[in-house]
Amino acid sequence: MKRIRIVALLFLLVAVLACDIAAASIMPTYTSTVPKNVYGFLQVEKSFNIYEKPDVNSALTESIKWTPAEVELNNKTKIDPAETFAVLVPVSNYAFCYVLDEDNGWYQILYDKEHNKTGWVKPKKKEDFWTLKDFYTYFGKENSLYYLRDAGKKLRTLKSAPADDAQSLQGFNITRNIKLILIKGNWALVSIVELESSVPKTGYIKWRGNDGSLYLFPKMD
Repeated sequence: MKRIRIVALLFLLVAVLACDIAAASIMPTYTSTVPKNVYGFLQVEKSFNIYEKPDVNSALTESIKWTPAEVELNNKTKIDPAETFAVLVPVSNYAFCYVLDEDNGWYQILYDKEHNKTGWVKPKKKEDFWTLKDFYTYFGKENSLYYLRDAGKKLRTLKSAPADDAQSLQGFNITRNIKLILIKGNWALVSIVELESSVPKTGYIKWRGNDGSLYLFPKMD
């Protein structure tokens, strides 16, 4: 009887771990994995259609259905959610795709990163689209920002003004919190708390490069 209970507990543990893995969050980790000059983000429903052009009468490219564990395409092909979503946080009901362009209420999204496939989506609610600035402002203030892993260490310097030639106030390394105050162009006024300190430091840091590369991202999970 004891052995049966142990086996049952092991099966339960495996099932719980499988659910945790399936519901794992997806967030950008490297600057190289984020498309340059991202236009914004589109929050998508559990199923949605993708068209070749920003017109409901154009060719239907894909009919996507997804769960936190998989994304199913038209031909029943299944791909990893990390290939479709910019952000997926199941516990918060966040599911955002990168938007590359806009045309009269239609949004061109990247839905298959591995094969660089894009298409046009018409959301049911206009509120589902977030401009890049609105997305960063809301979530960067609500939570905080984090550096993408391959963002150079030379970026980690607080400036007195939003300009490359502005006075450097202080460098920093590992942070506990990067709270957004406001965005001004490619610069962000932030309040930083380092890992081994409780005293916040305020200044400007560059959140986006001149070529459109993103260096930081809002924490969502």
